[in-house]
Amino acid sequence: MTESLPQPHDVVVALDIGTTKVCCLAGRKNEHGKLEILGIGKVESVGVLRGVVAYVETLMRDMLRSDCSVPLPVRTTCSIRSTVSGGKS
Repeated sequence: MTESLPQPHDVVVALDIGTTKVCCLAGRKNEHGKLEILGIGKVESVGVLRGVVAYVETLMRDMLRSDCSVPLPVRTTCSIRSTVSGGKS
């Protein structure tokens, strides 16, 4: 069985930015309606200190380093559909 590359509009990516690590998870719904994991990435977080973004440029670098490495047929941009924040109390 030959599997085709996922189309950009089929892929959903979750990015978890924390004090200790930045994680990335990419997936798509398969033909059975189940989540198929396409890529996972995790790196140490350096740009966030005690739950607060301290160094924006460093955090951006951390986010890029957490790359999920999902093969796509074309280079694409994405839209952010929702965000969730744990917030500090």
